[in-house]
Amino acid sequence: MTSCNWILLSTAALLASGLFAAAPELREQLSLNGTWPTGGKVPRYDSQNVAFDNKTYERTFTVPAAWAGKRVKLEFQAVNWYCDVYLDNRKIGSHNGAWIPFDFDITDLVQAGKTYTLRLEVRGELLSPTKEDGKILWWIGYNDLDKARAGIVDDVWLRAYGQVHIEDTFVKTSWRNSRIEVEYTIANRSSQRWTGRVVGDAVLETGGATAKTVQTADFSIDPGQRITVSATASWNNALLWWPDQPNLYLLKSRLVSGTNVADRETRRFGFREFWCEGNQFRLNGIRVNIRGDWSCFSQYWGSISDAATLERHYTEMLKTNANMLRWHKHPAPQFAYDMADEMGIMIMAESALYGRPYYNHDQKVKLIDNCLTLIPAWIKGSRNHASVMIWSACNEATFGGLSNIPPEQLKRLGDKIYEYDNTRPVNYDGDASVPGVMVNRHYPEGYEKDPTVKYPNGDMYNDWTSLNHATKPTYLGEILAVRPGTNENGWWIGVWPRGLRHANFAGIAPRVYYAGSRITAAQADLQSKAYAPIALFDIAYDKLGIKPYKDGILPSLDQGATVKRSLVVYNDDYRDESVIVEIELRAGGTSHAKGRTSVALGLGEHKDFDAMFQVPFKGGSTLEVVYRTFKGGVQRFEEVKKFVIKDLGKSGTSSTVVTFGGLQPPPPPPPLNQPPKVSIVSPANGAQYPAPANVNVTATASDPDGSVVKVDLYLNGTFVRTENTAPYEWTLANLAAGSHTLTAKAFDNAGATATASATFTVVDPPEVVGFTLIECGPVGN
Repeated sequence: MTSCNWILLSTAALLASGLFAAAPELREQLSLNGTWPTGGKVPRYDSQNVAFDNKTYERTFTVPAAWAGKRVKLEFQAVNWYCDVYLDNRKIGSHNGAWIPFDFDITDLVQAGKTYTLRLEVRGELLSPTKEDGKILWWIGYNDLDKARAGIVDDVWLRAYGQVHIEDTFVKTSWRNSRIEVEYTIANRSSQRWTGRVVGDAVLETGGATAKTVQTADFSIDPGQRITVSATASWNNALLWWPDQPNLYLLKSRLVSGTNVADRETRRFGFREFWCEGNQFRLNGIRVNIRGDWSCFSQYWGSISDAATLERHYTEMLKTNANMLRWHKHPAPQFAYDMADEMGIMIMAESALYGRPYYNHDQKVKLIDNCLTLIPAWIKGSRNHASVMIWSACNEATFGGLSNIPPEQLKRLGDKIYEYDNTRPVNYDGDASVPGVMVNRHYPEGYEKDPTVKYPNGDMYNDWTSLNHATKPTYLGEILAVRPGTNENGWWIGVWPRGLRHANFAGIAPRVYYAGSRITAAQADLQSKAYAPIALFDIAYDKLGIKPYKDGILPSLDQGATVKRSLVVYNDDYRDESVIVEIELRAGGTSHAKGRTSVALGLGEHKDFDAMFQVPFKGGSTLEVVYRTFKGGVQRFEEVKKFVIKDLGKSGTSSTVVTFGGLQPPPPPPPLNQPPKVSIVSPANGAQYPAPANVNVTATASDPDGSVVKVDLYLNGTFVRTENTAPYEWTLANLAAGSHTLTAKAFDNAGATATASATFTVVDPPEVVGFTLIECGPVGN
């Protein structure tokens, strides 16, 4: 067995069952994918070799009769590079900008039940407006101006909307705050003012009851207006999205006014949070170390024309023990992100600003200005994917021999990304000089060079430590480029990353080819072990480099000698902080010694320790030292290191025991955490206020065995605000008449919570009864 067979068990079962399914339908919709009578296959996901200056696409479609009274939109996920769009020979609009979604509202041009002719006139990258005066002024992704990747390259939809409808939805989940927030963009295309709310029910995609409901406050929207409204709810028991347990929810949202439903949609999401903390990455509160890979859609893996082909490539990538993929050079089709959501593959999503010499002109500011206009659609189109952890604003765009774009210009791209998604970090791949929350470096060893050319010591554990930023995550975004026949990096990708993991780089990403693609089966096996999440490495053996594997040059040990090996064990997992390590000595087909011990090891952490054993008296034989790890009774890793036993003419019986040093016994379990205490001091329970009321709220909170980190206040179940330090005070303004319930929720430093509630009433002032003063004369008159 090899370590790659033990990873992501739930994902392996998913694939074996053929259960991959695309995301649910957003709303009432009709796919316009297929073979168009003019233009051919739509979309061409495998568009690398599709090259043209001008091309016509044409087909007919029928608006479903059931859509009478609906608004109808024509939606394109991506058309490269520029297109004019016609309906029955009437131009309805144009679009410029590759790899991003766009749409046209065609409601006033169509009738339900009737058939229309759709035509696109598409221009290639060498024509205006992409290229002006010999300069490329818009991002184009990968190619060397060979006209490739042009045309309709992602899905085409016809969708139905209400006259008042949900135009966009952004689902934001926070593990740190135990909260879900949903931002809805609402458009009113009716002729009437509309008042109502949005209600969203989250249910597991696998089925079951509603797990959480979010609801906006009532709002009004005038004809022609577009507004953004938010719904927030606490959620401390959501099933989290993890790479090995990719739980997904469906948010079923409806736009309601009284009992009338104006619009409905369904979005898929995962409850997870990814962030930078110091020089590490965190996923749902634990340290996660990125063992990355990168690929360009329909390039490095060859043509990808359908989901089955991509599923095969994703499966092979998972066998390498990689846990993140950067879709490089330009955005991938939406189904690639959908599949990653389901398979638990973390994604770095990259823009189409791929550093090339054709951007190195005197109009770089205009180039960036143009790219800024494309970012909103790109981000909004992909930001609900659970798998997308990091945005990459560009690739190698500062390189002098390529685009030579100033760092301050590239930072503008990142700033624009944050405007549309501040829940994920932004990366500039290879452009380490761009200021940001993380640092990304490419090829410290030189492009397509063996690492020992520049670092002759070959010490992967120490040679690159100076490259690791002290306070920001450092991601080695491209290293060890494999070029068979030119370098030995097919072997080095199985050895050098071992030292980089030990050096605490937050992420590493050699171009990991799986067996049969560009590396041999032996190289692929070595690489998958270098990436194994629960690995056990022999540090001195790693420092021998690739000679034991490539050339068969084995180190020697004296027969009968007692030796000490310096080892490191990893726990790059998502649960369970106990790892069993086991070492076995084999020679001449016989097991001579074995030892096993338990290591207490935090998630995402690694630990150095020693193993001691006596070399068997088998001079001239090959000694196999077998390194294994186990978690929860399941074997997670096995690797054999071979030595030559030097024959010194000795004989005897060697020890059958392997002992361990440098490991402290597991600490006793900590005492059970006691929850905090919280109370609402003001208003008093049962208090009354005249309407409209301004109510000052005061809460106190303490923790018997730690500290209070925050107190959240809810009014009638709706989140109000967080106070992180005492005094915990809030002001509620203009409260209407009725009964109101306050809930204060305190959190301690260990994650425990406590709540307190109080109820008060806001009453309308008493009605003033009118009276008439009658003037009377003196009594008796």
